[in-house]
Amino acid sequence: NKIEADLLYAIRTLVNFLHRNGLDNKAIIKITKIIPSIITESTENIKVRIKELYQYGFNKIEVFQMIENYPYILNMSNQRINNKYLLFEEIGFTKEDCNELFVKKPDILNKDPSSIKKRIELFIEYGYEKNDIITIIREIPDLLDMTINQINKKIDEYKEFGFNKEEIIKITTYLPELYIYNKEDIANKTKYLIENGYTTKNITNTIKKLPIILKHKNLERLEENIENLETLGFGKSEIVPLTEKNPYIL
Repeated sequence: NKIEADLLYAIRTLVNFLHRNGLDNKAIIKITKIIPSIITESTENIKVRIKELYQYGFNKIEVFQMIENYPYILNMSNQRINNKYLLFEEIGFTKEDCNELFVKKPDILNKDPSSIKKRIELFIEYGYEKNDIITIIREIPDLLDMTINQINKKIDEYKEFGFNKEEIIKITTYLPELYIYNKEDIANKTKYLIENGYTTKNITNTIKKLPIILKHKNLERLEENIENLETLGFGKSEIVPLTEKNPYIL
């Protein structure tokens, strides 16, 4: 009948449009599951909405990436989006910072402003400069989903490891992913160092000098690099002070 034919035509038109713009069938199914009303939405209306998103400075790839990751953006009011720009710009984010943030995590556009402010205030109260906070949030926007307790717990973990407040601020600003690292993963890697003659103090001194050593890919190389030093003839008693003084060797 005509209703079924019209619906089938609308689905085909929508699928062809999304395919032409880089979305595969898996992405299209995901979008229609989240907002089924898109099936009956005019493709012309969707195009108008996409043009509105372009006006914020997003490019085509970014717009369709956001649609795939957070389809609700198609139904979101411009006022809501504008309010988020105002909120983040008040904090100190540039428009470019905001766009990077929204592309990485478009659901932030729907997040309660008071929840965002509380997390920013937590970092300010701890001692972070605003520019540091912007760096951390821009790099790891998932922090805005973490509870205050989860963030405090992560800070406490590094405190227990032997870092003071200033050092925690420094290493987490340099390496924001420390806030989402698994404690056990770092503990397992540093356990290898302890087994090879390092004290907790040796390890913290090394990290202070070179926080990037805590990147997962670098942690994975520790064992191989220490074995290489041993192959070259260095003993454990020589490797510890050598690498503590110059952690780039690791």
